[in-house]
Amino acid sequence: MIHIKKHIFAGILYCIVILTFTIDLFAGKTILLFSFSVTLANLIIVHLFFIRMPMCYYITILIFSFGAQYFGLMFGFYGKFGWFDLLLHFLSGLLLSPIGLFFLSVLLKKESPPLGLSIVFCFLFSTAAASVWEIYEYVGDVLFSLDSQGGSLVDTMEDIITGTIGGGISTLVIFFRLKKKKQN
Repeated sequence: MIHIKKHIFAGILYCIVILTFTIDLFAGKTILLFSFSVTLANLIIVHLFFIRMPMCYYITILIFSFGAQYFGLMFGFYGKFGWFDLLLHFLSGLLLSPIGLFFLSVLLKKESPPLGLSIVFCFLFSTAAASVWEIYEYVGDVLFSLDSQGGSLVDTMEDIITGTIGGGISTLVIFFRLKKKKQN
């Protein structure tokens, strides 16, 4: 059953990659090529790490990528709704903490790493990912003459802070769930 889910997920990502590339050819928008690289990176991650990562993580990545690329870029939600960018950064913080916990358990080869280490790692993982994403946006702006950061340090800092807040909230939820699990 897991192999079927893996292939379904990979197939959906392949379709998104093809759709993005096709739309970029006809629309001539460089920004779609930029988003194509994000989807392609997700596809590579699927093939490298799927064996042990729960399916819900992949579904979450797919929904997030689709929302960011298609609603944000293609349907212009970033321009139409000023809050959309901050919402995605907040959600990314929420999503990255559990993924950080997963990576920690893989790195330590333990299903339940120590509580303190888990909490610190989850929070730092989500915060670092928010910062790395802003570097990615900056590089895209410079290399492809995009406007991902709105040419503003304020936008960059709001994005990092919002992602960090999302990561902090998610890390607190993880803390209470792990603490409760440990007590049982």
